[in-house]
Amino acid sequence: MAESRATDSGSSILNQRVLLIVLALALAGIGLLVLELPEVLQPVPDVPLDLQDAPDLVITGAEIHQYRENGGLHYLLNAEEIRYFERDELTRLTAPNLILYATDDAPWQVAAAFGYIRRASTDSGDEEVVFLRKDVKLQQRDPDGDYVSLSAPSLYLYPGREYAETEPDVIIYSRIGRTLAVGLQGDLRGGLLRLFSQEEKPVHTILLPDQFK
Repeated sequence: MAESRATDSGSSILNQRVLLIVLALALAGIGLLVLELPEVLQPVPDVPLDLQDAPDLVITGAEIHQYRENGGLHYLLNAEEIRYFERDELTRLTAPNLILYATDDAPWQVAAAFGYIRRASTDSGDEEVVFLRKDVKLQQRDPDGDYVSLSAPSLYLYPGREYAETEPDVIIYSRIGRTLAVGLQGDLRGGLLRLFSQEEKPVHTILLPDQFK
């Protein structure tokens, strides 16, 4: 009788241990489930409304070097501030100053109060576009003293093609005088500027007196 009780008691203890092990494993599984599920099911919080238009990256006192495929420097961009917006794939510039190193000529320098950089589909394909506005100045100075300086309210610059254009009124200064036009398209690589006019605003050039000596 005592043996039977001992056997029953031992069996009961064994069953309790098995039950505890099963419960422990079950609880461990639940614990893992509780720990892992939030990573899968928890929704990503929305960006607060007051931050949806905020830039993803802000750089002050920035300097950007863009190189050609052959390793040569293509352009150098300095700006007081750069703000990058990933959603719009847009880079806004404050006080940009860009030096475009032409292929076979003196570099062109362009500065403005504001601007932006983005990629766009044009007649020449997908390319980088730099838009500049307010107090835009584009100039080139040769080592021999010749220079061309252009002033306009706004300007589109295509660094890949070394090309620039603007529709508003533009003033061009050079060693020979001053020219006023309505819009311009410029092949900066070849140094060829195409000027436009309107019926009431013809291209007007004023020559310096030195040109008549």
